[in-house]
Amino acid sequence: METQIKKKNQKLKTILQMALVGVIFIALIFAVSQLGDLSDLRDKFLNVNVKYLIIVIILTITYLVFMILPHFFIAIFHKTKMDKTRLFLNASNEYFFNGITPSQSGSQPFQTFVYLKHGVSGDDATSILTTTYVNYQLIANILSTVALIVLWIFHSEVLKDKLVIVILGYILNLAVLVLIFFLTFSKKFPKLVQNFLYLLAKIKPFRKILTKAADNTPKVVRSFQKSSSELYKKKRFLIFTSLLRVIALVAYYAVPFFVAKALNMNVSNSDFIFMLSITLVATTLMAWFPLPGSSGGVETIFVVLLTAMATINQVDAVNIMFVTRLFTFYFAMLWGLLAYFILKIMDIIKDKRLKRYQERIKGIESLKIGIVCDNYHNNADAQLMYKQLSENQQNPIIITHTMHPNNPSDTVYLKMTKCKLLRYFQNNNIFRLRRNRKEISKHNFDILHFINAMSHTRLLSDLKKHEPIPIIFTENNIVNQLHTYRKFKRDNLSYRLEKMLITSDVVLPESLDNSKSFENHSFKPTYYIDPTLITHDDFDQLKCDKLIDVASKGFKHKYLLVFPNYQVERFVDFYFGIKDDLDDYKDSLFIIVGNLKLPPGLKNSLEKNDFIDNVLIINDIDNAKSYFKKIDAFIQEEYSARTSTFYLTALANHTKVLVPKSISKPNAFNSASNIYEYTYADDFNAQIKKATESPYHKENIIENYFNTPIGIRLTSLYFNVVKDIRKD
Repeated sequence: METQIKKKNQKLKTILQMALVGVIFIALIFAVSQLGDLSDLRDKFLNVNVKYLIIVIILTITYLVFMILPHFFIAIFHKTKMDKTRLFLNASNEYFFNGITPSQSGSQPFQTFVYLKHGVSGDDATSILTTTYVNYQLIANILSTVALIVLWIFHSEVLKDKLVIVILGYILNLAVLVLIFFLTFSKKFPKLVQNFLYLLAKIKPFRKILTKAADNTPKVVRSFQKSSSELYKKKRFLIFTSLLRVIALVAYYAVPFFVAKALNMNVSNSDFIFMLSITLVATTLMAWFPLPGSSGGVETIFVVLLTAMATINQVDAVNIMFVTRLFTFYFAMLWGLLAYFILKIMDIIKDKRLKRYQERIKGIESLKIGIVCDNYHNNADAQLMYKQLSENQQNPIIITHTMHPNNPSDTVYLKMTKCKLLRYFQNNNIFRLRRNRKEISKHNFDILHFINAMSHTRLLSDLKKHEPIPIIFTENNIVNQLHTYRKFKRDNLSYRLEKMLITSDVVLPESLDNSKSFENHSFKPTYYIDPTLITHDDFDQLKCDKLIDVASKGFKHKYLLVFPNYQVERFVDFYFGIKDDLDDYKDSLFIIVGNLKLPPGLKNSLEKNDFIDNVLIINDIDNAKSYFKKIDAFIQEEYSARTSTFYLTALANHTKVLVPKSISKPNAFNSASNIYEYTYADDFNAQIKKATESPYHKENIIENYFNTPIGIRLTSLYFNVVKDIRKD
């Protein structure tokens, strides 16, 4: 009920904002009729210079396309679950929401909602939009500085009467850029922002919302800084996205000059730089005017500056402004609205398919499971799964492009490219996608499991884009052979493999070694090792009788932590580096395993809080399981290939485990009494205390699980995945 009310309120708000834009448009026409001459404008349109009008249209389209490309490529760089079509459409939404909200160009809050809806994490969504905004703000500031210098040197008389408002706009832009600089690089800045928000939270009406924002500030900022630091290492990528933005903005600022030429006004080629600078100053420095699309402020300052030209009178200036805004603002809004509707239609179609899927699987007792593989006759994993699922009263069907006499009689065959180059890269033709997707869709599978099916990377992504069918992913051939290929082929396969890992609903490594191979290649997804395909022998290998005692300096309690790809800073900083009162942890030692060291800023923070001795970093990943006999609990901060291995290692060595509530535990272990859940802000210390003081309960849940045949485990996993979708 509450969600429906929020949706209605949001729709009403959007309608009111659109109405306001309409009112502003009517006011703009009224202003043209009062300050300009509508009949004169009509006559100019009737005698328009077609050549220059075509240039205006080309420049407008160039601006519309190139302006969103940095956002699009930054989103791709973050490697999200969202498909590229939706990424492009979501980036295009910006034009529409720029028009109906006072928000600055570069990114829009609504885009966060779209990202979250399509499986992008909150951290990634925030990072994408903030990085896009930084990119825009940096280029806009550089160009506005150049424009002001040009005007000051060659046309100083233009700025005389408008100096105050121009300087104010420039200072606001520069202040935002400085703020972004601190946000990106300063380790102390999150604490400063947090304290400021806590101060504002003393104002009663805003207490709840600002306190929550203050609590989340360090985590959000640290996440942004982490992704930004990764992005800034890619210098070529930064230069590329910056050049795209420059092309977009230069095309945008050039429109008024060619509008004037199209309307046959008295402007010469020597006026190009001058008009470019005027447009830049008007749009960039007036962007803070609190009206949708900065309407009003931009138009006013543009006309005022333009009339400083000797050859442009007020009527001409108003006409140029009106036509320019029609192309660059209202046409852009229509572009954004069209993108918004296309995205909505795509989601509506997929939602309808989801509802049909949910209806179909209600009360289902036997699942129709599509096992997608490059070949069946030479794929031991696919053969084993097919056999065991059949024995467990399920309905597995092989889906492959390779014909062979040993294939089951009901095998579904996909079309494969005949291009030798694509076959060399173990890839399929993009033109086969639609046919292959339809072939799979018509069989009404309840779930799909891609097993060693690298040839169908695009198919997996395309299915996730259009269909609600859950997808499980297992790959143990290519990942173990990557080092044998030449660089270009290796990079291509790595990229596609990572894409499959990210896009799938569940990743099932077929062994611990298989998962370790994923981790060694530093693939992004923080998937957990679902133990479905892990054998009892694998699990037994995690047990350790050897003991390593840590010099604990008299600490009463000891806890072990491990991080994916050595990402230690966020956890240590969030829990210990930013708190003033750490008395609850003074008798505890936190052992962090990994080849890493604390950044100087974080180290200083821990020293300031007299907590530096409570954090011990040990570069001993291979022998880390030997610590489990000497610790109170293993704390899992997030799921990844590495942390999940240690999660299973803790269970194998009868050690209690703490996991965040935001991370789902493997379903098989849900009832294990030695696993404790905590939330970041509320009960971290309480759950540590509970886990420490509670005795270890001897139980056979986990041991019994690994004695269960893989076919039964797979069936249980499939039903749980389908059940989760049925709840949505």
